Amino acid sequence: MASVMTMYIAGLLVLAVHNVNGTEYESTSMGIGPRTSLPNQKLHIQGGDCLKNYIQVTQGTTGNLPSGAPIYSVQITNECPRDCSIAQIHLSCDSFASELLINPMIFRKLGLNDCLVNNGKPLANGAAISFIYASNAKLPLAVSSLTCSPRYEYMINIE
Repeated sequence: MASVMTMYIAGLLVLAVHNVNGTEYESTSMGIGPRTSLPNQKLHIQGGDCLKNYIQVTQGTTGNLPSGAPIYSVQITNECPRDCSIAQIHLSCDSFASELLINPMIFRKLGLNDCLVNNGKPLANGAAISFIYASNAKLPLAVSSLTCSPRYEYMINIE
C-alpha cells in the first residue's frame, strides 16, 4: 500500500498525516498520535498563542476642539515578540463616543463596552494603527479579546 502524506504548514507548526498499513497517524510539533482530523479537510491551525499584552494601546492629548473638548490620539501596536499577526482585536471601550468622526474601518463601536480595531483584519507584527477622538474625558481603552492569525497557510499533498 502506498503511503500518502499531507502536510499543513501554518507559521512554524507543521502537521503531517502518514498512512502506514492502513492506519493514519498525525505528527505535529506536539508529537505523533492516531489521526484526529478528517481526510481531505484543510485544517485551520492557529499561529500559536497570542497574549493580550502583545497589543499595546497608548493615548495622549493633542489639543482641543473649539468647543473646548480635548482631542486624544490613540495608537494601537502589535508588539508580539515573534513574527505573528493578530486579528479580531476588541477593546473594552466603556461608553465610547467622539465629537470627531473616526474611520469605522480603523475603529468602531460594536456595542456596550466593545470596540473593534482594523475592521477585525490582522495587524502585522510591529505594525500600528492610529486615530484621534474628541471627548470631555479620556476613555479607558483596553484589549478585551484577540485572535492569533497565521501569517501563511499551505496545504501540500505528497503521494
